[in-house]
Amino acid sequence: STRLRAALAVGSDPHLDLSEVLVARYAEEPDFYVREMLTWALIQRPSNALLNELKTQLRNPLPQARAQTLHIFSKLAGFAPLEIWNLISEDELHSPDIDVAMAAWRAAVAVAPQDQYPQLVRSLITQLDRAESAAHKALARAFLSLGQEATAALEELSSPLARAMLLTMDSMDSGDQENISVAQRVRNAGRFVE
Repeated sequence: STRLRAALAVGSDPHLDLSEVLVARYAEEPDFYVREMLTWALIQRPSNALLNELKTQLRNPLPQARAQTLHIFSKLAGFAPLEIWNLISEDELHSPDIDVAMAAWRAAVAVAPQDQYPQLVRSLITQLDRAESAAHKALARAFLSLGQEATAALEELSSPLARAMLLTMDSMDSGDQENISVAQRVRNAGRFVE
């Protein structure tokens, strides 16, 4: 609770610029809610300097640091979409660490220029064989966010994995309003804070 209050205080004070400290802290912070408050504090005053600080965390050996950085990127999509798009590599999109990969997918669909949708769809399709249920759902949300571009590519594949993904997307699209809302928020990231 002390760390939570400290992050709230830093984010609430427009005169404090402790982004370097906050970035270093979220790389190691064990508590989810504190990490979310650190994220909130960081996105209160987005800047190019902050992007540069965040960029260094993509090389951090700790998966949590990379995943949280990508999560923050998805929240900053409205600030610098092209810059963030250029920072997300195939290494993140294909990371063996599920949290890093899912955060990369969310960030990528939030910032990808429309002319890059085909490239992103091709990259995400290579992840269809992920065994984790959370990954399957996260991919479905990403594909929903990418719209017809993703649907058409999956339909062309005619593989069991592609058909399963289309069924998941259809289920989300037709009956699960919460998942639809998540997909729409991912697309519009940067204009909301969860």
